[in-house]
Amino acid sequence: MRWLAQTLEARYPGVEFLVQDRLVWRFPEGSGISMPSGPPDTMSGLILRAGRPSMWSRVRDGAGTAFILAPLSSDALSRLVPGLGNVTLLSERASGPEPQPAPAGWARFAECRRRQAGSTWK
Repeated sequence: MRWLAQTLEARYPGVEFLVQDRLVWRFPEGSGISMPSGPPDTMSGLILRAGRPSMWSRVRDGAGTAFILAPLSSDALSRLVPGLGNVTLLSERASGPEPQPAPAGWARFAECRRRQAGSTWK
């Protein structure tokens, strides 16, 4: 696990992760992240943590679960899709109305469209 921590830290400075199986392993050792609960077994997304964008993922496999959280930088975004080019994060709020929640059933519609397209992107 130590080699994985070093590799991820080099690529995503500030990364934290938690692995729970028979034992609990944290990186860095003093990390205070906790495992998100609930289904599905594999989930990921973007969140604001302390006002800064972060990317996260949780994977459950058998009795073990892994959770990773990393600050989302322009550099990290640019590496997610090779050939995309530079990506810039804007921190200013856009003017206009507040975003509204997605209509009921939108998540199911989006999932069906994703499956029809054969995409593994979540």
